[in-house]
Amino acid sequence: VFLTLSIFPGQRLETIDNVKNTGRVRMEHDEWRAESETDETIAEGAQVTIVRVNGTRLIVRTQNKQ
Repeated sequence: VFLTLSIFPGQRLETIDNVKNTGRVRMEHDEWRAESETDETIAEGAQVTIVRVNGTRLIVRTQNKQ
């Protein structure tokens, strides 16, 4: 079940790599596991947008992607 959110900014805390099953972001005061919406690797320092929640994971994309 997917829960659609309004678009929220997130702070990426760990490189997001769906293949390696890595990725963490901070939304407000909470840390969440994260996956890339497009399966791209999102490198350290990138700003991300949280587009939805899938269970206990946030699905994100880089902010410059629409």
